[in-house]
Amino acid sequence: MADSKKSLSSFKAFGFDVMGTLLDERIGIWDACKPLHTYLSSSSRPDDVQHAINEALSRLMKSGPAGTSYESIMAKAYSEVTDNLTKGQYSPSSEESLGFARSLAEWPLWPDTFASLEQLSSKSDLYLVSNMDTTTLQRIATEGPLKGIRFAALIGSDQSKAFKPDQRVNQTMLDRAKQHSGIGKDEILLVAQGTASDHVPARDMGIASAWIDRYDQGQDAIGRLGLKPTYVFKSLAELVAQRDEEMRSKR
Repeated sequence: MADSKKSLSSFKAFGFDVMGTLLDERIGIWDACKPLHTYLSSSSRPDDVQHAINEALSRLMKSGPAGTSYESIMAKAYSEVTDNLTKGQYSPSSEESLGFARSLAEWPLWPDTFASLEQLSSKSDLYLVSNMDTTTLQRIATEGPLKGIRFAALIGSDQSKAFKPDQRVNQTMLDRAKQHSGIGKDEILLVAQGTASDHVPARDMGIASAWIDRYDQGQDAIGRLGLKPTYVFKSLAELVAQRDEEMRSKR
């Protein structure tokens, strides 16, 4: 089990989920779904579309053939959800569905993401740990919204050969941290908004984790899964502020 009293300032590396944690998934999905907005009922909200996409993604990741790219799964999820939400009134072309999948690299950051990562990267190794394909992560990190942040490694599903919550995803992160800087499991903190996808495997593997409650889900979201993350924050800015305060107190 991770030590719940471990100081944030003692971690030498941070592993970050991307969708929902660093990128505003809800707004990213909603903006990328603009072609179907006119077909949705007046009661449809961005979180309804986000929920539908996530359900489809989860199902398709479990049922798809081994080696299927996340881009392909994302495109298929969009096609299915669009057809379902519009009750068959609108079916996207394959080009539109692929465009939705590729829009991931352009989804907006949360307001505190860039500054928080920039500050953490000055003293720690940062890892992106995602279901996305590594090529998409590279676009985000080198051309997109995270351009300028230094990362120790970008770990996509094509490298881990698995999708979350498979433990191979986190194990790939641990292996890279060990190879890159000799950092052990007790020296790395997994930071994520996802509960079942990220914090369940972290708990089961004994990896310290910080839950970023980006969508104000509250304690029930982790309580019903029996989760007790090492830390709980409303934002990355809160995490960084606490770590910096700990570091100042040690001087």
